Amino acid sequence: MSDEASPLDVGAALDQVFADLAANEPEPGIAALLRVIEVPCLALPHTRARYLNARGLVMNRMGQRSEALGDLLESSALYAQIGDAAGAAQILRAIALVHAWRSDARESALALLRAISEASEDRINVALALFEAGRLEVEIGRPRDACRFFERGLAIGGDAPPALESDRARIGALQALVAAGDMAGAQAAAAHLNLARLATSRLQHLARIEAARIALAQNDFAAADAILAEIRAGLPPDCEKFEHVEYAHVEAESLFARQSFAEALKTIGTVIARYGDDNLPGREIAGRLLESQIFDALDRSEEADRTLAAALRRAVAANLPGHADAVRERLAARGRAQNVWAPGLSVASSTLSSADRFVRRRPLGAGGFGSVSRAYDLELGTEVALKTLRLKALYDGAVLAERRRAAEMEVAAASRVQHPGVGRVYGLLDEPDGDALLARELVEGPTLREAMQSKLHLAEKIGLLAQLAHCLAAIHAAGIVHRDLKPENVVLRDGISPVIIDFGISAIGHVWQSKDAPKTLNYAAPEQKKAGWADARSDIYAMGVIAYEVLLGRLPPPMPGGFASFFDARVKAIGGDLRSAGVAADVAGLIAAMLAASPRRRPQAARDIALLLQAALADLRTA
Repeated sequence: MSDEASPLDVGAALDQVFADLAANEPEPGIAALLRVIEVPCLALPHTRARYLNARGLVMNRMGQRSEALGDLLESSALYAQIGDAAGAAQILRAIALVHAWRSDARESALALLRAISEASEDRINVALALFEAGRLEVEIGRPRDACRFFERGLAIGGDAPPALESDRARIGALQALVAAGDMAGAQAAAAHLNLARLATSRLQHLARIEAARIALAQNDFAAADAILAEIRAGLPPDCEKFEHVEYAHVEAESLFARQSFAEALKTIGTVIARYGDDNLPGREIAGRLLESQIFDALDRSEEADRTLAAALRRAVAANLPGHADAVRERLAARGRAQNVWAPGLSVASSTLSSADRFVRRRPLGAGGFGSVSRAYDLELGTEVALKTLRLKALYDGAVLAERRRAAEMEVAAASRVQHPGVGRVYGLLDEPDGDALLARELVEGPTLREAMQSKLHLAEKIGLLAQLAHCLAAIHAAGIVHRDLKPENVVLRDGISPVIIDFGISAIGHVWQSKDAPKTLNYAAPEQKKAGWADARSDIYAMGVIAYEVLLGRLPPPMPGGFASFFDARVKAIGGDLRSAGVAADVAGLIAAMLAASPRRRPQAARDIALLLQAALADLRTA
């Protein structure tokens, strides 16, 4: 069959593949047929989903189970996207089969529960099963997955399940949203809860606990106090009842938010001890994460390290990957990233080797320091950009140490920022052969450099630059200096929204930079080209270069040498260039100031730049 096969021919070929699989025909022949029809099968979501289903089954039979899982998981996502419940159920059964072959009973059971949700018409039992699956996901530390189970169960069950079970599911979804940090979603879910109509006082207590957390996240201490008072009034007389422990936990969070660190530490210590006695590892880990923040606030970093290490050991021993990832992120934000995965888990402790964890690797590119591929991460449940750092061939110990330090800094820096316009870095993992793996968020879309080749309207350019300034403001708010902002390090997610990536030479706080330090000359500020201090204003200079280039299609004029650089002739010329191209005077003046030789003469905050550009965009749209 040629690559020009019609959709009908492709469908018939896939039918033949599934028939051959059912008849236990030899795998090499089936795989050969799949290779012939690969290109036309990938054109449409439905045929792509069927093709990946078939290929996954063949890979599984051939013993390549990690590859099989990658294909089947992508197929499952496609079926969900196009709303094909029967196809989704079929895929989920296949996924359960592969997990069973991998001796992963937990994942197999969860896949089967999802298959039931897609295929069964017994609404009550399916809804109850999904509610239990959601609670299981919460316990193992996967709150976002838990939300999907609860929402699906409520949608399927409707009014059929008992009121108590539906109320429990709604409270479970609220807890999951709060645990996932989705406070907007949590607030919306809480608004739909009628406390007076909840089936039990226990559920009312749990709803108030989460409402207090939402108020604390919004720094609304008056509302939090009122809710905490309601909780105290409803506590049972017996102080050993678990409601007292749950109240103490949120009270410790409240004390921490108000900077009453000593009281918060005493309270959370009691809570952690009770969780340990009751063998509740997920709750114990949450308590230790809070305890580590309190220790850090008290400048007791060694004790923070110890409680995080205890939390990580607990998560690994109890096989709670979601909770383990939460501890790793906390470790990364504190700069404890050496020899750890995502960060915090050593190779020896990992539930999966890198070969098993990262499947379906496909090359994306290569550079002087290593190669980059896209891969499916089975533990995170998503595709990542996986950079292989070639370290084993380095004989120069100083170079090796510098490459390693840069990778650790990238983990530590990016982990401090939670923003849709900043690419996440999941962690660093040492390979047995001496190389290392750096996993980043896979952002789909063209780079800003590629987007600049297309014709954009002035309003589109200003809007893009305003978004980019907001991204940069989030980085600076976390105390990070990127130090290598350039069009190649900005990816437009889905071709629209800018995302800043590659924190390989970033720094936390301002940093002394020698003239030989890594940099991209066209975008480096004057203080980066000679020995000097680099800080957030150095990134603002780089963004000024980008803004000029986006608006005019060329780099700004070079900086004059000697004392001439301290005068404003170049800044005035840049402003004139921009105004001549139709850029408003205030925007032209802003970009020219960003390109001033002296950091003191540049705008001091990226957020101010973003707000001015937003205002200019509004003016353009109303003109």
